[in-house]
Amino acid sequence: MENKYDNKIFLSTGCYFNSTSFQVVEELSKHGLTSFELSGGNFDPEFDRKLDQFKSQFNLQIHNYSPPPEIPFVFNLASFKEEVYNRSLEHIKQAIEISSKLNREFFGFHAGYLVDPDPMELGQRFVKRSMQDRNKSLQLFIDRVIEISKFAKEYNIRLLIENNVVSANNFKSFGEDAFLFSEPDEAKTLIEALPENVGVLLDIAHLKVSSNTLSYDPIQFIEVCNPKILAYHISDNNGLSDSNDSIQENFWFWNYLKKDALSYTLEIKNATPESLRQQIELLKSKICN
Repeated sequence: MENKYDNKIFLSTGCYFNSTSFQVVEELSKHGLTSFELSGGNFDPEFDRKLDQFKSQFNLQIHNYSPPPEIPFVFNLASFKEEVYNRSLEHIKQAIEISSKLNREFFGFHAGYLVDPDPMELGQRFVKRSMQDRNKSLQLFIDRVIEISKFAKEYNIRLLIENNVVSANNFKSFGEDAFLFSEPDEAKTLIEALPENVGVLLDIAHLKVSSNTLSYDPIQFIEVCNPKILAYHISDNNGLSDSNDSIQENFWFWNYLKKDALSYTLEIKNATPESLRQQIELLKSKICN
């Protein structure tokens, strides 16, 4: 019997770095898994064709850097570089249109950075470089999101901003926080500026790392964002880096997880299909009760 949460729980393809999104879908679907969030991965010249082919077979949504472009770049709506912003704008408009074709309610993407890293640095320690002014970057990001939200509204798509992760290594590289939307005070400023059709995609693992690195209570961040939280990315780690570990019965976040969110995406690396199925059942048991 289908559970009402079956179509709300997704597996991220972004945890499989050396494959295209649809290669991950094809492999995991052999084991009876059917709901996927297409995220990152390798460029796929047949993405559009496969999306049309697979959208009737599987429960799909896309996230952030999907579909990956042929020439990689770092999606950054806070960039002072016009070339980076223009590519980011083109990408998010395409993603909004795809989300509409998939009959999704939202498209989720990362908050901006104060630097423009090389694509190969993502998930790694960033090379130290000059940083943009924080206040100007935040206001630029807000202004751009407000403008893009008007485009999204034409497609009945909500925009959900994902909180950034500040790892211990990246904090050491810069000597300060180089990422927007990573701590409570800035989150409050951002939340208060968002239009009605823009909400929050809370990445629980990012929050655990950032709160540890920046020494604040993660519950404070949750309370600030809570009115706008509409979706989650879920995994665990040691508080130092975003390692995408499995969640357990004693997972710290269970008491704060909304049961009426639009989407719950498991971002688990190095997991067998059977362990992914177990993760889904554990998550389902927590939001069903």
